[in-house]
Amino acid sequence: EDEAMNEPTVTVRLTVYAPEYAPGAILVESDWADHDRVVLVMDGKRYTVLAEALADAAQRARKPR
Repeated sequence: EDEAMNEPTVTVRLTVYAPEYAPGAILVESDWADHDRVVLVMDGKRYTVLAEALADAAQRARKPR
């Protein structure tokens, strides 16, 4: 049996502030099979992305233009 399947999923709830306040509207979950990826859950849809790319995108978006 694959040990990764037995690992608990880590879930982080993000609050959306605009256009309306929606606590827990976006979930970021660990990917059970690949620790380099995370799953974004929004409006019942799941999107698997590279964790490093998501962190990089957030960091780059914070910099002044």
